[in-house]
Amino acid sequence: MSYYEEDDKLLDQIQATAKSKGIEGVFTDHNLPQLYRDGKLHGEDMDYFLLTLFNECDETDRPRSVPRSMKSRTKDGKLKNIDSLARRILGIRIKERIPLCQRISSCGRTLTQTTKIVGAPLRDPVDALQDLVNIFRSAIGHREVFEADGSQMKFIKNEFENWGRNIETNSILTFIPKTKGGLCNLVKWSKSKGLNVRASGFRHSWSNITVNDDQVLVSLLPIKQVEAIPTFDPPIDPENEFQFIELLDKTIKEDGVVKRLCKIGAGTTNEQFRSWIVDESRENGTWNDWWTLPLNVILVEITFGGSNGPICHGAGVKTTTLSDLVASIEFVNANGELQIIDDPFQLKSVSGCFGMLGIVTSITMKLDPQTYARMIPEKPRLALTVPPPQGFDIPGKNTNMLLCDSFLLNMHDCLIYKKLLKYTHSEFSHTNKILIFSTKFLLYADGIDMSGITSEMLSEAFEKFKDRCENYYYSEWFWFPTSKECWVNCWKNDGDKKDAREYPCPFVVEYQEFTTFLSGVANSTIFRILPKQFQMRVLTTFAMLDMPERTSENPIVTPVSEALHFRRGIQNMRVNDMEWEIPIPGLKSDPSKPDWSVCQKAWWTVLKIFYDRFNADRDDCPMRLPLEMRISGGSSVNLAPQFGNTHGTCSIEVLTPQNVDRDEWFGFMQEVADAWTNLKYDDGKPIHPFRNSKGQLLHVRPHWAKEWEGLRVHGKPIKDYLRQEAFKEQIVLFQDGLAAAAKSRW
Repeated sequence: MSYYEEDDKLLDQIQATAKSKGIEGVFTDHNLPQLYRDGKLHGEDMDYFLLTLFNECDETDRPRSVPRSMKSRTKDGKLKNIDSLARRILGIRIKERIPLCQRISSCGRTLTQTTKIVGAPLRDPVDALQDLVNIFRSAIGHREVFEADGSQMKFIKNEFENWGRNIETNSILTFIPKTKGGLCNLVKWSKSKGLNVRASGFRHSWSNITVNDDQVLVSLLPIKQVEAIPTFDPPIDPENEFQFIELLDKTIKEDGVVKRLCKIGAGTTNEQFRSWIVDESRENGTWNDWWTLPLNVILVEITFGGSNGPICHGAGVKTTTLSDLVASIEFVNANGELQIIDDPFQLKSVSGCFGMLGIVTSITMKLDPQTYARMIPEKPRLALTVPPPQGFDIPGKNTNMLLCDSFLLNMHDCLIYKKLLKYTHSEFSHTNKILIFSTKFLLYADGIDMSGITSEMLSEAFEKFKDRCENYYYSEWFWFPTSKECWVNCWKNDGDKKDAREYPCPFVVEYQEFTTFLSGVANSTIFRILPKQFQMRVLTTFAMLDMPERTSENPIVTPVSEALHFRRGIQNMRVNDMEWEIPIPGLKSDPSKPDWSVCQKAWWTVLKIFYDRFNADRDDCPMRLPLEMRISGGSSVNLAPQFGNTHGTCSIEVLTPQNVDRDEWFGFMQEVADAWTNLKYDDGKPIHPFRNSKGQLLHVRPHWAKEWEGLRVHGKPIKDYLRQEAFKEQIVLFQDGLAAAAKSRW
C-alpha cells in the first residue's frame, strides 16, 4: 500500500469517526483525502481536529489507559505519541507509521492549535520549507508586481494571524510595498486577478475588518516588526514612502485654537511620531514651542493608518476621535489611482471607513500647540473613585477574608489541582508527584470594602468624579480584579514647561517593556498550569504595585504627547479586549447638563457581575486584567461609535490575558454587553436610546476594532443590531459621503 493510500485510509476513518461523533466543520464537510492531496490540509488542522475529536469522545469511548485531558500528555508544549493516541481513540489498526501521523508528531513541533502553551511555535518540515521559500520571495520579489522604480515587489505567502490571535486565514499573499507607485501597480494587478486588497499595520484589530481568505494583504510595516515580541522601535525608514512626517506651512483656526496641519505617512507609528516631537521640541534640556496631537491611544506600537481606519480615540470630554482630526486623506482607490479627499462632507465618511475606499497612503492631521500635563496619579479606595449609584447592591459588602494553607501542583501531568480549600489530600493519593507550595497566603475579601465610608464621603467622591469628568483634560480609571483600590489617571494640561521632562524616562521605558514581556511569557507558559484565581491575583498585585502614585507636591510634568503614552511595551503582552461607547444623557432636571450617573451604573455593573460569578465559583474569573473607563467626547464622523454624543461618552472596556478559556471569556463578554446595552434609570426605564439636542438618536455602540463579533444585543445578532438600530441613521450618511468621494475622482 502506498503512502497516499495509507493516508487516504486514515483520513477516511477520521472523517467517518467525526461524523459518528456529530462533529461539524471542515473535517466533515469536505473530502479529507482530496484536501490532503491538494496541500490544503495542514498539520495544524489535524492537531486541532484530533484534540476536538478526543474531547468529544464519551467516557465509554476513551481507552481506559488514555488520560482525561490531551494537555496532560504534553511536556513543554510538545505532544507525546499523538499518533498512537489518535489511533487508539479512532480504533485504527495500521501496523506501519504513515507520513501524515508522523508529520503531526515529528520534529518536536509545538502544537499551536491545540495546547497554545508557548507563543513562538517551532516549525515542522513543511512549515520550515514555507519559511525558507518566503525568504526567497521577500528577497527576490513578485515577478508580476513592481515598485515604482521597476524592481519586483517583496512579498510572502503564509497564514495571517492578528495580534489578538482570534482571527486567522488560510495562506494568502502579503505584499510589503515601499512606494506609492508600487502600491498602485499592486492594486491594478489584484484587480486583474479578481482579488480584493486590504491593508494592515500591527494587526491589533480583534474584529474581522482586516483580511479574509482569497484576498491580498498589504503590510505597511516589515513583517518582522509586526510579529516581533518583544517589540522593537526602528526609526522612520527614508526609503519607505509610507513612513514620513511633514509639518505643513498651513494653519487653521477651530474653536478658538490655531492648529497646524501635518502630513503623516500611513505606515508611520505612534512611537516614531512621539520621538519626532521630542527631537523637534527639545534642545539642550529645554522644551521649545511645538505641535502635537491633542489626543491619541496609549499604545505606541500602532500605525497612523491603523488607528485612523477603525476610528480610535483617546480620553477627555473635550476630545473627539483621531478621525475627527483628519484634514485630508490620500489613498490608492480601487482602480489603482492615487486620490486625495479634503472635502469636509466627504471626510465625515472617508476619515473613518475601515479602508473600504482604498489603501491609505498618508493622512493630514490637525495638530494643537504643545501643552504640558501635570499628572498626579493616585490609588484611592475603590468606592471613593467612581462611587456606587445610590441604592446599588454593592457586591460582597460583608464577606469575610479567607486564609488558604497551600495549593498543589501535579508535576507529572502538568496540571494544577483544585485548591486545598475544596479538596482533601486523599483525593490526590494516586500520584507521588505532588509538590506542595506553602505556606499561607491571603485570599482578599470577595467584595468591595465599604468599612468606614459614610454617605457624606460618597457624596463628596461623586462631586470629585464629576469634576474630573467635566474639567480635566484627560480622565481615566483602572480597576484590577479583587483590588481594594482603583488607579486614577486624571490630569490637566496646566503644567509649566520649565518643569517638564520625558515621561516615562528611558530606563522606565525599558523596564515597562521588559516586565510586560515577562507577563506575556508567564501568561503563555506557567500561568496556564496555575489556578485561575491565583493568576488573577498575581496580575492584580504586580499591576497595582507597578502603577505610579504621586501627590500635588511632586507631580509628573511632561508634554501632553508623552503623557498620552504613559505606558510602553503594551505590544509585548497579548490580551482580549471588549470596549463599548456609552452616550452620556442629559440630566432629567436639566437636559443641558450631563448625567454622569450612567458612568457609575456601567462601572458598578461590571463589579457586580465579576463578584457574583467569583463568589459562586472561585474558578469563575474570566476577567483577569483591568476594567478601564475613559471619558471622551463626541464625534462628527459618520460611523464613529461616539457620533452625536454631545454630552460626552463613557468609553468602558474589560480585558483579560489570552490564556483564558475562549468560551468562558465570551460568556463574560455577553453578560457585560447585556448589562451595558440595558442600563436603566432608577425608575426602571431604559436610558438608551435617546435623542440629543440635535434630534440624533444615540445608542450604545461597540468600539469597531475591539471584540464584539458573535455577541447578541436585545435578542438579535449584533450585526443586525448595528445595521437596524445602533447605526441605522448613520449608515445612510456614511454611504452618501462615500459615494460622493468615489465620484469626486472624475
